[in-house]
Amino acid sequence: MSEDKEAKIRKAEKLLQGLSLDPRSGPGESADAGENRGQNLPLPVPFKKEEAEKSDTPAPPPPPYLLLEPPPVAPEDEHSPAKDPQAFRPDTHEESHWDLHPSTLALRALDCLNITAVIAAAIIFLVGSGTVFYKHQFVAMRTADRLQFCDFAKYYVCGKIALSKEAHHAYDPTVQTHFLLHDAHGDKKTAEEFIHYPPIDFPLMAPLAEQSIDKSFYLFTLLGHLIFFSGTFLLARATLINRGRGKMLVYLLFWLAACASVPMCRAFMLGQTSLILTGLTAIYIWALIKNRSLPAGIALALTAIKPQYSIFLVIPALVQRRFKLLFFTILAEIALLFAAFKTIGLTNILNYPQIVMHAEQTANLAGGFVSEMVNVRGLLAISMADAVAVKIAGAVALAAWLCLAVLWLRYCPRPGRSDDTTFKLLLTATVMFCLTFSPHTHLYDCLFVSVTFLVAGQKSLTAAVKNSNSTSSWATRSLSILFLLYPLLGWFFLLMPGGTGAFRTAPFAVYNIALSALSVIALLIHKPFSKG
Repeated sequence: MSEDKEAKIRKAEKLLQGLSLDPRSGPGESADAGENRGQNLPLPVPFKKEEAEKSDTPAPPPPPYLLLEPPPVAPEDEHSPAKDPQAFRPDTHEESHWDLHPSTLALRALDCLNITAVIAAAIIFLVGSGTVFYKHQFVAMRTADRLQFCDFAKYYVCGKIALSKEAHHAYDPTVQTHFLLHDAHGDKKTAEEFIHYPPIDFPLMAPLAEQSIDKSFYLFTLLGHLIFFSGTFLLARATLINRGRGKMLVYLLFWLAACASVPMCRAFMLGQTSLILTGLTAIYIWALIKNRSLPAGIALALTAIKPQYSIFLVIPALVQRRFKLLFFTILAEIALLFAAFKTIGLTNILNYPQIVMHAEQTANLAGGFVSEMVNVRGLLAISMADAVAVKIAGAVALAAWLCLAVLWLRYCPRPGRSDDTTFKLLLTATVMFCLTFSPHTHLYDCLFVSVTFLVAGQKSLTAAVKNSNSTSSWATRSLSILFLLYPLLGWFFLLMPGGTGAFRTAPFAVYNIALSALSVIALLIHKPFSKG
């Protein structure tokens, strides 16, 4: 038997020599060529287990050409694109800086004009708002015109009522009018709008109401900017500025574009919570992308300061069965409702749905400018009575909610069951549906568009048009272009000659509808894969 083994080994050695695998041979040489060079080295001695056991010296290592095992492969990160299809991949497409095609040059010229206009508008806004802070002009502006900072005045009154003995009569118009005139520089000659903010707004505003109204406004504004820029920065790092070069420059331009927009200016002049709400929404979406249940749950609960948006934002968590996220949301909401219970009482909390429905359908309680809403209801209110428009808009909102839920069920029923483009388009549609189909949306809340830009937008018009990524379509490119032009076109809509009132805000409603439609079309055009 041993002779047969030795014969087989000698046969294998001759075969290896014929294939030029002898270690004495150079590339492309045979074993004889190695001998001709004078390298008369012996062939590798076959390894014999019996001789190795008898000998004290260790057996020689096998020749390199006999190493048949593949090298070990490093384990993949669980969050790598191969393991996590929902991970946001960097955009590998980079535009050539030496592309001198006329269309590319024209697009870059448009980019320069757009950026120049954005920077100029941002400087005007920052100087104007900074002057209000520096010269302490809040009280003078509020006294001269009750519409100046009128929404903040109502938030401030909520805090004052929460701290007073009249807290259990928080939704009494007489009590509200008293605090507006006494603490918020209201106008005795003009009836103030009825305050039908959610019950949780009263305890949330109570700490700011400890200060005078002007100091409270400065703190409120700084808090709003802090939450807005923190939330959008987190989201930008996970999406837009994670792609390619110039990350911080891209975010700086985004920040300037936000400051240059009409929604930002309107939110500042009215003292709205839009910055806070947009920042919370950005944190929520960032946490969805990163699978962070705790911050997502807390952020979603706090968006209930405007519950008409929360009912759309909760859809991803419900459809994807993110029970941990929903658990934290419920806990945070219970804490907020408990704080409201301790301030304004249980009766006001239980009666709030009836209060808000009655206020929304009563002209002198719903507040003015219903026809100036930038949603479906606003467009309907231009041509019909608001009592009818609000009912139709409510039915449309319910239908839109169901359609959005179906889209999530169809394309992303569980986390990681879709590719990143599908996930981004679903998030974009969710935020745009908030603006378009919510029964109560004003121009200042269009800051939400900044969130959708960070999720699904491109850095420039050139990148949007010239992007050759296989996952992009005409609809996704159109989305990016409309996002990039939003600040500039917003001022055109507001300042266009001949337009007044609702006819200046109606284009924003049409714009929002177009963005919502494009996000759905892009989702339907895109062919997502399924992990099963």
